[in-house]
Amino acid sequence: MTERARRVSHLTWGEFQERASDAVVLLPVGALEQHGLHLPLDTDTCIAVGLADRVAAQLDGLVLPPLAYGARSLPRSGGGDGFPGTTNLDGATLISLIRDVVREQHRHGVRRFVALLGHGENDPFVIEGVHLAVREIGDPDLHALVIGWWHVVPAEALAPLFPEGFPGWDLEHAARIETALMLALDPDRVREDLIGPVDPVVAPPYTAVPSPPGMVPKQGSLAAPTGATRAAGEALVELTVRGLASTIADRFGISSS
Repeated sequence: MTERARRVSHLTWGEFQERASDAVVLLPVGALEQHGLHLPLDTDTCIAVGLADRVAAQLDGLVLPPLAYGARSLPRSGGGDGFPGTTNLDGATLISLIRDVVREQHRHGVRRFVALLGHGENDPFVIEGVHLAVREIGDPDLHALVIGWWHVVPAEALAPLFPEGFPGWDLEHAARIETALMLALDPDRVREDLIGPVDPVVAPPYTAVPSPPGMVPKQGSLAAPTGATRAAGEALVELTVRGLASTIADRFGISSS
């Protein structure tokens, strides 16, 4: 089955009706958020959609149109809203959107629903939206998962990117990992000539509102993206998709190819 045939937006209502009750239905949840000088504003959405397409191929699933706006970008994890283009949803708005999507999918027969996150700040709000929908629907046959792709990345996938040892996820916004993923998933939109070092900044152990200047490197990346390669990104995509598909299949009691 082609990628196009797995996209819900490309199906007729009859085709969707035939598959809804048996298929795993994935909702990519991204953001419109600055990603340094070299990556596009929709990086989180692009990664979530690219991975969702590949997971759906392994699970014979369906992919919903993505939610392309995310919860508030924070300086300590996403650079914050001080960069032009970053467009934040209030948490309550995202909760309501997720609740409505789950409720509507269930109304049309979907019983296996996965919210695949590409933006870390979305996590608690998506969980809350899914929880409210599932509680309201009250169908014991409805099963839903919320999972960020980074939750299943194995250590061996990071080794080629960090021969000196992986320092942790805290500074990996618009840095090596996301850059490598974009080189694998949508290389034409990576401005490789703008990949370079970033100014060192020590993030404080708090979130200040409003955000004071100087908390984020002026380039927007929280760590240098140098060292990212397409080959490392392709390996990372393969292992991450395998981990996502295996996790979802195990939870829903289905097989993955």
